[in-house]
Amino acid sequence: SKGIVLQIGLFVFVVLLMISIEKSIIQEMNAEREEILSNVGHEKTRAVKTINTGLVFSALNTAIKDLKTHDLENSRLLYDTSIFLQNNMDAVYKQGVVPFSEELAYIRAYLGMQRRIHQGLYVVIEDKVTDFSVPYNTIEPLVENAVINGALKANGTGKIVVRSYERLDCYAIQIVDNGPGVSPAKQFAGKQSYKSVAKQLRTLSQAVIEVKTKPEKGTILTVKIPKSGYVMKE
Repeated sequence: SKGIVLQIGLFVFVVLLMISIEKSIIQEMNAEREEILSNVGHEKTRAVKTINTGLVFSALNTAIKDLKTHDLENSRLLYDTSIFLQNNMDAVYKQGVVPFSEELAYIRAYLGMQRRIHQGLYVVIEDKVTDFSVPYNTIEPLVENAVINGALKANGTGKIVVRSYERLDCYAIQIVDNGPGVSPAKQFAGKQSYKSVAKQLRTLSQAVIEVKTKPEKGTILTVKIPKSGYVMKE
């Protein structure tokens, strides 16, 4: 009986030892993974910083000024492209929240480019309120998706509306398209996933996304950012 107890004790010891070793290996693997991801992030930031952005934008601004007197439409296109390029570069290392007015400048540039490329695209921006903050590079991807999977797939003239307004409990950003009415959770266009964008909004601003779709009629997407003391329910 002592032998059986000893064997059981030895078996338990071996199992616990294996579990301990496995945990240690997992922790080491997670640490290595975090280090690799961190290094990748640093490399991306370093790569962007090595680009002579000052020269690039100086050249673009020179072209914009020259075109203003000869070709206003292409001057505007170059301006929108330079703003869009700047924001894409910033997205590599910029984090946290920014004034919505800053994110809206990014959105305006994107929509300006799309409107020039797709000249039938109808764009409306109603920015009644902009003095609140949003997580950087979260609203613009939602607008991109509304254009690509919505307005540009509409029967007839594609239309996109971006409006911001204030309610008693929150600040709201509404993105409306007249496309096929597909939820962004099912089909999303862009560099980020819809899940990632929603998570950033929830984590950094306690915001929620409300989506209403109607087949062949379009999609209404509303981002609700709660004011202090309020909580948004999904």
